Amino acid sequence: MFDVEQHLQEMVQLHFEDGRGAPYWIEKKSELSFDPVAEIEGPSDLHLFADDDAYGSFPTELLQTAPRQLIPQQYDASDYGLFSSGGRTGTPKWTAWVADGMQARVDETWRDMLRANGVPEGRDLFYIGPTGPHVFGNGMRNLANNRGGSLVTIDLDPRWIRTAKTDRELQMTDTADRYLQHLRSQVQDVIAQHGDHIGMVVSTPTIIGDLYRDGLLDELDLDAVVFSGQAIAPENYRLLSRELDAFFSGVYGNTLTGVQPQVDYNEDHDAVVYQPQDKYVIVEVVEPGGDGEYETVSYGETGRTLTHVIREGLFAPYLLEDDAAIRLPSQSGNVSACLGNPDVPESEQDDIESGVY
Repeated sequence: MFDVEQHLQEMVQLHFEDGRGAPYWIEKKSELSFDPVAEIEGPSDLHLFADDDAYGSFPTELLQTAPRQLIPQQYDASDYGLFSSGGRTGTPKWTAWVADGMQARVDETWRDMLRANGVPEGRDLFYIGPTGPHVFGNGMRNLANNRGGSLVTIDLDPRWIRTAKTDRELQMTDTADRYLQHLRSQVQDVIAQHGDHIGMVVSTPTIIGDLYRDGLLDELDLDAVVFSGQAIAPENYRLLSRELDAFFSGVYGNTLTGVQPQVDYNEDHDAVVYQPQDKYVIVEVVEPGGDGEYETVSYGETGRTLTHVIREGLFAPYLLEDDAAIRLPSQSGNVSACLGNPDVPESEQDDIESGVY
């Protein structure tokens, strides 16, 4: 079983140690009223950061203005990849993923999920999602190759979709709809050219829904369909679970926090349930207070997701995210509670354009 306390201690020591740690944390250490290396022994000790007037919450603006200040100096540039978020709420954030650390553990999460559900290896993976500066596309190539297949993908720019849906001039020209039709055309070409070799499709809930309605998934002999990025709406999950003749599941997450696999569907709450992975993140579900304090909500209640990122390329305790979720009991011995239907609260959705997600 994964030892989350040992992992947390190792990550704190890495990021705070003089000479090899992250410049931001080495400088911040002298301002804190406690010694993180000596006093952070387990997840319950992370509250020391929130209680300290010199910290409080993670400065997310650093990921937009000076992301290298958060990368431990012990790593050479060749040890990690720099990847960008989708920019859902504004300027994209950048962060480092260390190849033999975070990337390896995310690959392990995917491998375990697919093996546990009997998805055969040796067939190609068709990925329809962001590539370029986005870590997910890079991970898909690793996943396909590690499972004995090739990656087949298309060009997709999620930021252009968001621009097309929010820019008033572009709205008048149906640019977003024309771009989505362009994506469908690429998908049809891939199916015609590689369809016999494709065993798994990975894409966003929105695109998977479109492919299902267009009948394109029926043209493939699939072993698995996996949704990724944003969480799926419960009604769409129920429909596709019933209709698709393949293993159907998904992952929720982002560039900063990695992937959290779907582990359940909770009928009582009509919730698609995801389990955060202690291997790289601890997630709480909280009610933020006006004084900067956070109170954990009861099981079955909805609150904001409060994330503590604990990995080689980024240590980020008390990162309050945009999403809200139902807090549900953890599974498989993880510290984090499970998350039911994580998504942007309805009251804030007008301010955030999800685009193809």
